[in-house]
Amino acid sequence: MNWPGELARQAAESGLVVGAEFGGPAGIATGAAMGVGTIAGAAVLGIGGQGRLSRDARLTGRAGAVTLTTVRPAAASGAPQSLTAVTQRMPGAGDSRVRVEKYTMPDGSKQFAVYIAGMQSFAYGGDDPWDNQANHELYTGRESESFAATKQALVAAGAEPGDVVHAFGHSQGAMIGSHLALDGEYDTRTLVTFGSPVAADVGTGTLSVTVRHTDDPVAALAGGGHNAAVGAPGSFVVERVADTEVGLADAAVPGHRMTAYAETAALVDASTDPRVGNLRDVFDDLGAAESVEVTEYAATRG
Repeated sequence: MNWPGELARQAAESGLVVGAEFGGPAGIATGAAMGVGTIAGAAVLGIGGQGRLSRDARLTGRAGAVTLTTVRPAAASGAPQSLTAVTQRMPGAGDSRVRVEKYTMPDGSKQFAVYIAGMQSFAYGGDDPWDNQANHELYTGRESESFAATKQALVAAGAEPGDVVHAFGHSQGAMIGSHLALDGEYDTRTLVTFGSPVAADVGTGTLSVTVRHTDDPVAALAGGGHNAAVGAPGSFVVERVADTEVGLADAAVPGHRMTAYAETAALVDASTDPRVGNLRDVFDDLGAAESVEVTEYAATRG
């Protein structure tokens, strides 16, 4: 598989650009070291398989206490009608960490859409549960306070075990959504991830849509994903290079930003690929709801 190819190319070229500031030989040596190092790291991830979650993968341990606070919704109400609209609802820009939309369908049944933010703090164990501690815990298979807060948010919004849930997440939020789909408490009909560090082998009852950039090192933590198809029929993976430029700016990981994934979402919306129709059907079904209640939550450890 050539899944780390773009990362290795950009790492080598960035090393060449940076090293060349100290002379030609330094540029060549730095570029070679960064390129080979990227390939070696990818090999470790691919062989180890830490980012590939099996269908029976479950989080272990128990998260600490977390407190939810409702905040004013930042995005429009109503059902999303496109993948771009999903990205516009993704929390994280302010205090919001989880957005839950409760849909009352024409037959009186309930469905829920949950949008889960990516990492918001580089701290390890601070007040914000969406930090590097949670990244570490989730990637190594332990329950994080951010995962617990997401489940609390669903309960607070009225979700009960067995209810239909559509999960959308970016980065850490994608890991949370993946484990939410795997643990089976809810009937997770849809899982859409942006820049996920893990690839979950969800069951055939879950439409799985994976959006990842080949120059996103966070998405590379999934080790290239599963070799076989996962999820319900019509599930698909969207992949492209988000940022072709190389140099010092790559340190900011532009390919992982939600703004970059929003651009990719717009390309998906414009696609004529028939598989995208399955996702559009989800939006159409939610759009038929008789009412929609929206709640957003901030979260604090303790």
